[in-house]
Amino acid sequence: MVLYKPTYNSIILGRSLPAPIYAASVVQTENTFLIVGGLGQSANSLDTIYRYEPTTGAWTLMRTRLSHTVGRVAAVIADKW
Repeated sequence: MVLYKPTYNSIILGRSLPAPIYAASVVQTENTFLIVGGLGQSANSLDTIYRYEPTTGAWTLMRTRLSHTVGRVAAVIADKW
C-alpha cells in the first residue's frame, strides 16, 4: 500500500492489506481512512471495512459490515446529514 502524507509532502510504503482487494472505495475520517467493499481475489464482491491504524501501520477489520457485498463502489461519510 502506497500512502501520501500531505504534512510532509511525501509518499511512504505502508503495510499491505491482509488480503488482496481491488476496486474498493477509500473514505477519509478525522485521522485515518477506511477501505470499503471492493473485489476479492476471485473477483467476488466484499462486505468488509478495513481501518488503517496510523500509529502502528496495521489494518483492522471492522466488526461492522456492509449490508450487502459490493465491488466498484463509491462511499462517503454521511454522519452530519
